[in-house]
Amino acid sequence: MNITRIILEALSDSQNEFVSSENLCSKTQISRIAIWQHIKKLKNAGYLIEAKRGVGYKLIQKPPDLLNIYEIHKLKENKAVENVIFFENTTSTMDESRKLLQNSRDLAHKTLIVALSQTEGRGRKNRHWLSFGQNIYASYIYLPKNLGPQDGLFVMFAGCIAVCMALNDIGVHAKIKWPNDCLVDGKKISGILVDVKSDMSLIEEHL
Repeated sequence: MNITRIILEALSDSQNEFVSSENLCSKTQISRIAIWQHIKKLKNAGYLIEAKRGVGYKLIQKPPDLLNIYEIHKLKENKAVENVIFFENTTSTMDESRKLLQNSRDLAHKTLIVALSQTEGRGRKNRHWLSFGQNIYASYIYLPKNLGPQDGLFVMFAGCIAVCMALNDIGVHAKIKWPNDCLVDGKKISGILVDVKSDMSLIEEHL
């Protein structure tokens, strides 16, 4: 049970009304002091929360940067994502996706693996990919029924187009640099890499 997420959901569901400490204590089974510690954690993540003695807490505003563990987890509400795994730091989201496929292949389908930084990120032809903090790195695992390893190139093209379309939908003018890069103002902001496992007829798409 993620206590911080439960508190955030309670504040979000209150529709700009105060949520009492008693209510939050009942939901989480922790003390008022512990509730305050989780509130501070949310504030440090960028959430603007008003605290009023004797009344409770109210969520005023979500952080301008929604790429944090609490907001990313909400992607599970999307039919395209069934599981979200979050790392502040890892060797590579590709490495984590391979581990998941080896250990729990039946649960891996439609899993999004997200990291804020990587120590051993990889690009095309196994080139080293610089993966500093303050960015978002992700791998999406999809186990297609009607695609084979030979379709990996088309999946990469589709992924690149999807990223650019999503950026354009939120007002960021993105262009495609073939075969697998997305550019904004002439600068690369995203790359798509597809890893094909021919022995399992499996395509993993990594964004």
